[in-house]
Amino acid sequence: MLRRAAIVGVTILALGVAALPVVLTIALGWQDTTILGSQLGPGSDAFVVLALVYAVWLPATVVGMVFFYDRLGYHYFAQERQTKPSRRERRRARAGLDLLAGQEQARQEAAAAKRKGAG
Repeated sequence: MLRRAAIVGVTILALGVAALPVVLTIALGWQDTTILGSQLGPGSDAFVVLALVYAVWLPATVVGMVFFYDRLGYHYFAQERQTKPSRRERRRARAGLDLLAGQEQARQEAAAAKRKGAG
């Protein structure tokens, strides 16, 4: 139970760390700074710098998250897909469906013959 809580905590912490550059930019009022000159338009400098920061920040955050997952003994793997039925199982299923279809057809033909003979 404690391990599961630690995994959830690491995930939430990684999301918080991933959002940190934007939060700092907005909290400190850096979105209106002019670093590159006004060549890109008003207010676009902060977005360019944020994009460059995130190009390094997010992979580093993921590496940290994977490191802590490894230390917790959590190794993610994709769910296994359902196994495909064997040829024998598919043939048996098809034969069963054919049997049911044949029985239904025989019932319908018997009912039609009964109606025809009664009428």
